[in-house]
Amino acid sequence: MLAEIIKVGLLFLTYLVSSTSLVVIFFQISRCAREQALSFFYICLSVGPVFLSFVLSILLVILPNQTAQFYLAVTLLILFCPFVFFPTQFKLLSATIKYLIKEFAEILCQFNLTSMVFYFFIAVIFLLFLNALIFPLTGNDSLEYAQVGRILFNEHNLSIYPVLDSSSTRGFYAPWSHPPAYVVLHFWGFLIQGSADYAGVIRFTAPYFLVATALTLAHFAGSIRSYAGCMAALVYVSTPMVFWGGLDGSVDPLRIATFFSAILAIYIFRHRDKWELSVLVLLLVFALYSHSINILILPIFLALFPLLRSGSWKSRLSYVAVIACISVLLTPSYFKNIYLFGNVVSDMPDLWALDHLQYKEYFAIERGIDGIARKIVNGVLKGWSNLQLFGITYWLFLISTIAWLLGKYKQFGKEIKKLHSRSYTLDLSLMSFTLLIVIGFYSGVILSVLLGLDILIKNARYLLVAQPFISLFIGIFLSRLAGVGRPFSTIIEKKRAI
Repeated sequence: MLAEIIKVGLLFLTYLVSSTSLVVIFFQISRCAREQALSFFYICLSVGPVFLSFVLSILLVILPNQTAQFYLAVTLLILFCPFVFFPTQFKLLSATIKYLIKEFAEILCQFNLTSMVFYFFIAVIFLLFLNALIFPLTGNDSLEYAQVGRILFNEHNLSIYPVLDSSSTRGFYAPWSHPPAYVVLHFWGFLIQGSADYAGVIRFTAPYFLVATALTLAHFAGSIRSYAGCMAALVYVSTPMVFWGGLDGSVDPLRIATFFSAILAIYIFRHRDKWELSVLVLLLVFALYSHSINILILPIFLALFPLLRSGSWKSRLSYVAVIACISVLLTPSYFKNIYLFGNVVSDMPDLWALDHLQYKEYFAIERGIDGIARKIVNGVLKGWSNLQLFGITYWLFLISTIAWLLGKYKQFGKEIKKLHSRSYTLDLSLMSFTLLIVIGFYSGVILSVLLGLDILIKNARYLLVAQPFISLFIGIFLSRLAGVGRPFSTIIEKKRAI
């Protein structure tokens, strides 16, 4: 048991190295102000391991069939390069880490309503990691990801992904269109473990991303010291389906972490220019690289970023076009999907596509989304109708939204009157931005159903991309309702916004 705990510690250490390496890169590129440094740190905590996976996947493509020691050494060497090339960022990084430690020390030394919520959050996280330490993987998807990670560990060559040739894998077939981020992280875990005979350390990858996302939520809702921050984090991790994703070693915590971070980056960098926007590009790339469902971030970015920026519409659209094109070009997995499957994203293997099997009809009945009424109740409104999966979070969100909008209708009216202006810029607080993302996502869900597509409602897990934003909104609203104090995030501008 002690040996396994040490290996888990080494895995987390490499995750922290990749996260801090990415922090240094972001500090250097964005000329980050001191008051924004902690926000960047939390975002990098969520996507740092994906940066590691991205680097390792490139190595597996350009230098395949090398030894395990080679991949361990070269990957770590690359991750340490930013510390060598950008030593001027050490001071800011050190100050950020000290402030982070101070935040946690303060909340741990208190005993009040906020600290009680924080202790509940810690209890949930403890159960999550205890489960990962004691129990094996049991879910179908998590076992399949682990198996592909094992094949990759044996082959040391990413050309085997997706697994379409079952003759060399004893019948195992995995025709996925998802990019290899999670699989490569499993490969990395097996490298550290020295064996792929058992799951071991890879059981802790999903819990890591779940906790990192919760901590990022806490920061942007106020801070981990605030009631809003602690409540947002607790609401998120205690959502049944989110918690189950961490328990079961699902890919969901990873894809949600990168999606949430990229959306936050759209808000943070909406007024930045030129090289600073390359941070946004990287976060969009990591989101696209994490999972094929994250391709939804492109229409959100294309629709929202021009409205949030200032300047001429020509300038806005130029930035959007360049950022979107670079982001797509840096994720070649989607081009590979077109070559292999004929589609950018595919979730219909050839066997399921056989007409006489009537798989689509069977699947719709099995998921309770056959017929328009059932599509609405069990699909679009699943967050409200299925308490077993989402708890009461959607009902809390609905109540919070109604109450919040009633206090904001005058300001919204003023904004609507400005829409005719050619130089109009949508000026949003983080809370308004969060609500807009949820509304935008569900508008897409409704549109897909109207077009006869079930892709966003046939699996409840796909709706989880909205869960961090829902939790953030609930946390801030409950804080104001409880009168604990107006939450503050260093990213939210001090000027008045709706």
